[in-house]
Amino acid sequence: MEAVNISYETFLEDENFTTLASLPSNVTQADIDYYLSKVAVLDCIIAVNAESAQTQVERINQWLLSETEAIDKKKHHYIMLMENWMFKQSQATKKLVYGTLKIRKQQEEIVITDEEVVLKDIRFVRIVPEKKAIDRTALRQYLTKTGEIVDGVEVITRPDKFSYALSKEFAQ
Repeated sequence: MEAVNISYETFLEDENFTTLASLPSNVTQADIDYYLSKVAVLDCIIAVNAESAQTQVERINQWLLSETEAIDKKKHHYIMLMENWMFKQSQATKKLVYGTLKIRKQQEEIVITDEEVVLKDIRFVRIVPEKKAIDRTALRQYLTKTGEIVDGVEVITRPDKFSYALSKEFAQ
């Protein structure tokens, strides 16, 4: 888009009418064509302003992204320090002035490695109309109670989960 070297105020100086009643009665086709050219210039000014605004928005978004990345690195560093401290303390929850830190045990992940082998053991089968499916709840309960790992199943111990919550007065 080519830049227009005319100010909006200068452009409007020669216009004396704002309503249909104030429109001169002797307006000709040449006048209307002239006004059409003025509308084209205004459209050009709007387009230049929109392009300028879009450029500024892109610059602001780029600035925000770079600032946020730097802040996120610092935040991640502090969270890792807090998480390590909580594991060393051997506490599940610690209330502090600015909020609360928590460590929560996670359930083991049960991965069915061979569905056919597990389906052969009737203790872990539930009948869904027209389909035979693994009863994951019964399987989890059995594994939790007995500790015995059934054929066709793999148990993955997941690490404890760390979380934090800021006190209300310090949260956004």
